[in-house]
Amino acid sequence: MLILNHTSTNNKDTFSDLFIINVLALVITTLLVFGCTTLPSGQINMPEENPTVSIGDNAYFNFMRSEIESRDGDIAQATDYMKKAVADQPESIFLKKELVYLYLQNSDTEKALATIEDILTETPEDIGSLIIAGTIQKELGRDKEAASEFEKVLSLKPDQEKIYHILGEYYLENNAPGKAETVYQQMTERFPEKWEGFFFLGKIQAQQKKFAAAEKNFRHCLELEKTLVSPRFELIELYQQESAADIEVTVKSGDTLFSLCQTHYQRYSDELVKKISAANPEIEDISALKSGQKLILPGSTQSCDSACRQKVVDLYNSILNDYPENYRAVMELALFYYSVGEQQQADDLLIGLGRKSDKISQQIMQYISQIFISRQRVDDARTILVGLLRGAPENSDFHYLLGVIEDKQQKPAKAIQHFSKISADSTFYSTARLQMAFLYEETEQPQKAQAIFDQLLEVESDNAELLLYAGSFLERQEQYEQAEALYLRGIEVEPENMDLLFRLGVVYDKTGRKEAVIKQMKNIIKIAPDNANALNYLGYTYADMGIELDEAQSLIEKALRIEPDNGYITDSLGWVYYQKGEFEKAIELLTRALQLSPNDPILLEHLGDAYKKNGNLEKALETYRQSLEFAPEKDKEKIQNKINQILQSADIQ
Repeated sequence: MLILNHTSTNNKDTFSDLFIINVLALVITTLLVFGCTTLPSGQINMPEENPTVSIGDNAYFNFMRSEIESRDGDIAQATDYMKKAVADQPESIFLKKELVYLYLQNSDTEKALATIEDILTETPEDIGSLIIAGTIQKELGRDKEAASEFEKVLSLKPDQEKIYHILGEYYLENNAPGKAETVYQQMTERFPEKWEGFFFLGKIQAQQKKFAAAEKNFRHCLELEKTLVSPRFELIELYQQESAADIEVTVKSGDTLFSLCQTHYQRYSDELVKKISAANPEIEDISALKSGQKLILPGSTQSCDSACRQKVVDLYNSILNDYPENYRAVMELALFYYSVGEQQQADDLLIGLGRKSDKISQQIMQYISQIFISRQRVDDARTILVGLLRGAPENSDFHYLLGVIEDKQQKPAKAIQHFSKISADSTFYSTARLQMAFLYEETEQPQKAQAIFDQLLEVESDNAELLLYAGSFLERQEQYEQAEALYLRGIEVEPENMDLLFRLGVVYDKTGRKEAVIKQMKNIIKIAPDNANALNYLGYTYADMGIELDEAQSLIEKALRIEPDNGYITDSLGWVYYQKGEFEKAIELLTRALQLSPNDPILLEHLGDAYKKNGNLEKALETYRQSLEFAPEKDKEKIQNKINQILQSADIQ
């Protein structure tokens, strides 16, 4: 099948980042030791190598040759010489470690691991070798084996600070938070002066809803290092989590749902009643509570009591006192004020920040993207941007990001409104105008879309990507002559732009110029032999014309090797078999195509054709009806005619 309308146009984050950093530090540190290089300060503690290493004459010769080749950058040759040195003196742990170093330089982790394991057979308590073994096992995805090696390291030498982090990460990845908690508890006992262990211990305890223990550890971090920011953010989240936890109350005489809501949430609303009702399915009438009943009150940020609010606000203000330009704290404090109904305080913060945005706009954008949007807090991002725009109504950056959010939330009118306010000198201007054009097309306003494309092309007449977008728009509007002209202009700018060349071939097809299609697709394949789209298009064109069917099959099979799970290419191959009269094989492939691309009307029509040719009129009728359901309006008459033909020729309903 031809794809005619195709146009080329994440709480564990901290642990994961830390793990990557620690593994890199371990590899670098251990390799430095193995390479007889002095360790930089602050690295992981390693046992010192014996400075006097006895090496036999032959082994020494090969060792020195290896060193020379390594300095010259020929790691493969250096490895060969070092292997000879080890063969000459197989009892030398020093030489084997040097060989491991070379294997790792050459990314030959399996051989490095085998050599390390050989060393550990002879010296099972060698700390450096255990660390390298664990690191390699982790790199190879053998987490259980890696954890075993690192556990041995800590049992032999418990002062390896980074190993605690790696083990903690392993246990968290494998859903063993209790073991991770134990590891970090051991770390805090070993390094009571270091805040990191207390911090991660607190994070794990917070995830397990051990709020008091987590608070104690975060507070201890600040006792050790009072200027830290991360523990303060964690405490804020902890207090909000704790206040948002579900609570169970016993209904007393005189209690009503209204009074309980006012006490717990400081508000009463229909939405809140629905949440309470859902949390208590066994209570038939939530509005008629009885004394002695147990009632679950779902958590809510708005349930944060006055003491909780004060702690949260004090923490945010402490961050801002120490770091006035911590915009995350400003924005999150504003969101907190909104959540507890203190709108004026929230507005004041965001308006004030917005008024400063002429100098710090990009930093604010980065915070919003990283902290809110990337963590799926899109509603929070929208709230912040709306507030910022009250203080900076002309800020193009904020309008652009808010437009993107509205677009993703399928609110095209609001998206267009924000995109239209972006100034011509903004770095987002062209991108925003393009997005406006697409949105106008999406909302069936093609004239406005066309006006934007025309305006952009006046300024950037030789922008190949813009010519592609504009041409594709015209193609979708069935203005093929104008689309062709734009594609040809784009090809003049970039003669080997595959997207432009391909779309030009598609226009040739849509205007009935089959020979031009064949020539164009051959030209693309000559430039890019593995272009699956062109291979498929040429093969399907042959098949649709009923010519060169063996060549068509060869082309489409090559495309399918490149993209084996492409339903449309699978359909093309099925159509070749259809044209060859091999209807059983065609049905098999066309059925597979629909599994890969369900409910496609053209694929369904093809399958119906194959069933009909194979004599299975009931299945043909069923499949045509499915195709009719999903087909665009312009194709419905053709499919209905096929249905009518079957109904007229056979006793089928």
